[in-house]
Parts: sequence; C-alpha cells; structure tokens
Amino acid sequence: APDPEDDSRTISSAFYLSFGLCALMGFTGLIVVMTMLKVLGKVARPRSERAENVFVEIRALLCQASSQHRQTIDACRVFAVLPMFWLVQNQFMSNVMFQLQWTNLPQSIPPEFFNNINTIAMLVTLVLLRSAVGRWQFMPSQKPRMLMGFAVVALSIVYCLIAQLEIEARGYFTVTDDYVLRQKQTALSAWVLVPPYVGSGIASALIEPTTLEAAFQRAPCTHKSLVMALYLLAASMSGWLGIAFAPLATPQTLKVMYGVMCTILSGSALAWCASKFEDSDDCSGSDRSLPEVAES
Repeated sequence: APDPEDDSRTISSAFYLSFGLCALMGFTGLIVVMTMLKVLGKVARPRSERAENVFVEIRALLCQASSQHRQTIDACRVFAVLPMFWLVQNQFMSNVMFQLQWTNLPQSIPPEFFNNINTIAMLVTLVLLRSAVGRWQFMPSQKPRMLMGFAVVALSIVYCLIAQLEIEARGYFTVTDDYVLRQKQTALSAWVLVPPYVGSGIASALIEPTTLEAAFQRAPCTHKSLVMALYLLAASMSGWLGIAFAPLATPQTLKVMYGVMCTILSGSALAWCASKFEDSDDCSGSDRSLPEVAES
C-alpha cells in the first residue's frame, strides 16, 4: 500500500516548485516592464514632468467630479417633498378603497377598476399641459405647478372626509369593523368616489413629472443616473414612513387619518413655499439643460 507521508511530501514539493516558478516569472516581468518604462521616459520626456502632469490631471478630474456631485445633490433637493406627498397619496388611495367597500358598488365591478380612473386622469392632464405649451405657449412654472398639485390633493382629501361622514350617517361599524346600514337607509353610490381618483391623477401629473423636470434641468447631463437613484431613494423613504400610519388604518379612525394627512400635506406645502428653490425654467450652464424636444 502507498505511504500517505510520501504523497504529502510529493504534493508539498510540487506546491513549492510552482510557487517559486510563479515568483520568478513575476519578478522577470516586473524587470521587463520597468526597463521599457525607463526607455520610453528617456525618449519622450523626463519622468518627473510626466508624473507632475498626471497628478495635475487626476486632481482636476477629482475637483470636477466633486463639483458635479454637489451640483446634482443641490438640484435633487426638490425630491425632499416627494416622500410626504407619496405617503399621503398612498394612504389616501388605500382609504378610498376601504370606502368603496361600504358603498353599493356592483359586484361585476372590482374596486381595483377605479385605479384606472387615476391613471387616465394623469395622462389627460399631461396631454393638456403639453397642448397648452404647443398651442398657447403657456406653462405654469415649476413651483406653482407643484403647489397646485398639493391643493388638488388637499381638496380630494376634504371631499373624502365629507363622503366618510355621509357613510357613517347612513350606517355604523361593529366591533369587528363590519359596516351595517341603519334602518330605512341605502348605501352611498360608488360613483360618488370618482372625483377623488380624478384629483389624485391630476396631482400626480402636476407634482411627479415637475420634480424630475426640475432636477434634470439643474443637474449635469452626466449625472442622470444619480438623479434617478435619489428619486428612487425618496420613493423608498415614503414606504418606510407608511408604517407610521398602520395604527390608523381602521374604519373608526378613518376621519383622524384624513386630518393627519391634511396636516402633513399643509406642512409640506408651506415648507415648499418657504424653500429657496429657484423657480425658473431657464437654468444656466450648458451641461445642465435638457435636450430640446421637437414640436410635433
């Protein structure tokens, strides 16, 4: 039978031999590279001058990158209002879905059908804004557009609060959160809740594209990926903030939820008004503007 110690000695010898050959080849290659660099340096220019120029170029690139990053982050300050807006928007639409269950919604129409109204309203608003630019050369500047979006959401929340009061006037909630109609009362029509969906779509069309437009106009064209990364970061923050509304997501506390949402929305709008955001569509700097869109 073969001796295991002989096998281990053979493996060790092969390992050390391979390691020595690799070290020798690496040392030889290093000598060759250094020799070639020395020859090229003598032919071209002194090594000290080359090194100095390389360091100057690296320092210039680092300074330019740092300046562009600061410029991009400063341009993306407009995203600071998005987490609160999305927080209110998501909770608001979830509450409307709750309210649809307490109306006389036909069984053939699922509650998710009303989400299409939100999307259609947003697309129609964007088309109308584009038509206003192309035909009348009129477009509200970025700050008023966003303030109008906040106002539309606030009006939609107040409308839903009135609808909730009417729902509770026609029925009541049991301990298990089941809705029971009172005697001689009929359920509220489901189509009464269409205006909040329309308002939500209009607000999304006024706020979300405007923030991206403002950020892309003011950020360098080479940092568009950083702009989108910060935009997605704001979206994720709104999801984390939504956990705070979980205790209020019950039928009995729905009116309190609407009051809290109006308070948050008002605070965000006031902070946006007081911000030092330069409300101008003309942004200086050749690398900061968006490419022109051809008129159809």
